[in-house]
Amino acid sequence: MKIMDLKKIKKLSEKRRGGLTKVAADIGMSVPNLHRCINNNEIKASDLENLAKIFEVPVSYFFDEEEQPAPAKKRKGCGDAILSVAETLAGAPSREELQAKIDHLEEELASARRQMDINYRYITMLEQQLGIEQPTEKNTATA
Repeated sequence: MKIMDLKKIKKLSEKRRGGLTKVAADIGMSVPNLHRCINNNEIKASDLENLAKIFEVPVSYFFDEEEQPAPAKKRKGCGDAILSVAETLAGAPSREELQAKIDHLEEELASARRQMDINYRYITMLEQQLGIEQPTEKNTATA
């Protein structure tokens, strides 16, 4: 799975006059917010697309550490948006990987539910042994 590397923004901006300040202005973001995005390695897809256009690199450049910047292909029409999304999702996990994660989480959830059931039974048994009165509708209504 590809990992996003927003530190590349700094590298690319060093080659531009105005640096990060100019880049932030070009995408309509404040410099502190751009720094925060880079440091947290999180950015909105639309801002990432704008950065790719500014630097003339494909969006996938920010996901693949070994890829060298190459001029982005000029596209026309609504194909731009479709191809841009496809490039962004290129590093996404496969359907099989996601299903395996879902299956694993469902198993963990079932196990947790079984443990909760065991704990509930154990607590009920202890309350009965200690003579603790179980709440009833009558008792909870007055509480």
